[in-house]
Amino acid sequence: MPNHRVCFFGGTGFIGHQVLQTFIKTLPTTGHHTVVLVSRHPQIPWLHTLQTQHPSVHLQHVPGDIVQDPSLESLWAKALRAQTWTHLFYSVQFPGHPVEHPEKGWTYENYDYGGLRNVLNVLKPSFSHTSLTQLRASVPLRCVYISGAGAGQNLQKPWFQAKDKAEALLTRFSEDTKGTFLALRPSVVYGAKDRSVNALCSLAEKVHCIPLMGSQDIVLQPLYVEDLAKACVDFGFCHNGAMLNGAFDLPGPENITLKHLIQLRLNVLGIQAKMISLPLPVVKWGSKILKHLPGHLMNPNAVDFLTQQVLMKPPDILLNFIKNCLTPEEGVKQY
Repeated sequence: MPNHRVCFFGGTGFIGHQVLQTFIKTLPTTGHHTVVLVSRHPQIPWLHTLQTQHPSVHLQHVPGDIVQDPSLESLWAKALRAQTWTHLFYSVQFPGHPVEHPEKGWTYENYDYGGLRNVLNVLKPSFSHTSLTQLRASVPLRCVYISGAGAGQNLQKPWFQAKDKAEALLTRFSEDTKGTFLALRPSVVYGAKDRSVNALCSLAEKVHCIPLMGSQDIVLQPLYVEDLAKACVDFGFCHNGAMLNGAFDLPGPENITLKHLIQLRLNVLGIQAKMISLPLPVVKWGSKILKHLPGHLMNPNAVDFLTQQVLMKPPDILLNFIKNCLTPEEGVKQY
């Protein structure tokens, strides 16, 4: 296996952190591999421990905000230009997701698409002076992008539009540089550090009641975060799998309601709580008020994001992988 030189954007978040850990565990102890994490966080406390556990991997943290500071002279841009990369991973969300703050630049457009555009713009000069023959002879750059359910269908909500633009950008960039990319489109992703199911269960432990927006019958296709990470590594970084090129829907192995998913986790925790449905028009009305209060806690678009139902058909090429993913009942017992 050749040495890897991988740059992670979003490697400290819920999904990205799991992908990073899964990826590093698959690397051989021989050779020398370089993994750089670009993050807006000034410090990453767990990075030293991870480095100690995997001495064959050189881990480096480069602080920088790829959205707020897209300059070619920024620290992260210089670090990106300093090496020839084998892989690039991108899974960046804005603070406070899914509640956008346009006045701060915290939007789907800026993070799902704009940040990726800034990254690829930094890389472009590395390829622009390279001949077609040299491109074909060199190690092609492999990009792995976390998209989302509903992308690729020309839907009009801002999160769909941003991911569609990002996937189109990756297509053009890969064609121009003779590289490849994989965009995975999961639905709800859950696990030990998710901020949705866990937050509701924490609330239930305190007040023994969980308010749910709209209908309790919204159907999800939840995917355990470690299974998503495995898909990224197997099909994106191509360890123990087959390289896939393009964008692929990645639903979980079962269709269940949000109420059922929460109840499964409550059962594991031994918490009893009543779930109450809040009428969607009332929630929308309340979100318009919350939008203008300090903290920007909610807005109508975020309500739409949280109450949407997007069902996917598993692609044939991923059927066997999805069948081997943990069911929700199995997944909620892992943490």
